[in-house]
Amino acid sequence: MARDRANIRVDMLSNTDYRDLGLAAQHLYKLLLIHPTLNYAGVADWRPGRIAKITRGVTADDVRAAAKELQAGSYIYVDDETEEVFIRSFVRHDGLLSRYRLPIAMANAYADISSPEIRRFFVHELRRIHESDPGLKCWEESRVQSILREPHEDMKAISQGIGYGITYAVTSDELTPGATATTTATTTSNTPPAGGGDKKESKRGSRIFEEWAPKQTTTEGISKELPQVDQEAELRKFIDHFLAAPGQKGVKLDWDATYRNWVRNSIKYGTASINESAPKQLKGFDF
Repeated sequence: MARDRANIRVDMLSNTDYRDLGLAAQHLYKLLLIHPTLNYAGVADWRPGRIAKITRGVTADDVRAAAKELQAGSYIYVDDETEEVFIRSFVRHDGLLSRYRLPIAMANAYADISSPEIRRFFVHELRRIHESDPGLKCWEESRVQSILREPHEDMKAISQGIGYGITYAVTSDELTPGATATTTATTTSNTPPAGGGDKKESKRGSRIFEEWAPKQTTTEGISKELPQVDQEAELRKFIDHFLAAPGQKGVKLDWDATYRNWVRNSIKYGTASINESAPKQLKGFDF
């Protein structure tokens, strides 16, 4: 079922984050929303050369630079290998889940996604909708139910440690006018920083190492916030996960912040290692 129209929210113009984007990034975002290859899962073909030809005077490099800015703000995720681009908030804002038969079209579109990362990010966004609006009739569809059980990952939480994107490392000269880079490069070194976990992380980002440990203030803060979590077990899982993460996915700017988000998400999604001797805590976390 091909899309013949796009639901573009006019209140984007009142959003501060959107207004902080450069003109090229804003233009690319709206162009992707009306692109003929965009499917009901919010995924379109990523071919910068072809996209550039839609607008006079634009090059493929211009498109890539605008995409880097959008990915830095978690608006989109680009998978160059599979030539797919994902619009993170598309399913939440398009309204297709409340329309007749479109949830089935969405499930078909999800099945066609090649990128493993995009598949996980899509499921996370769908689960967010399910949590906020569990009464939608679409959740009765067996194919939609099965998607909710698929592996999921929060695209915004993954990107927060890098600053400018997951796939891309952006330098200031690549950004559209008016945008500001907060990081200019990443490093893939496995060498522990001098002083262990108490030393400030490099502003360029780094990979984790086997002996890494969060600061004492971080563990104490988590103990107060989430006393039921077995932090020793969670830390082992956390380090193993990011040691195995390929490329930029294993590079973070602030490992303590990443660890805090890891523990919070482990509670939110029911994967946390629980300290049975800790006092019980109320349910209903909303991060």
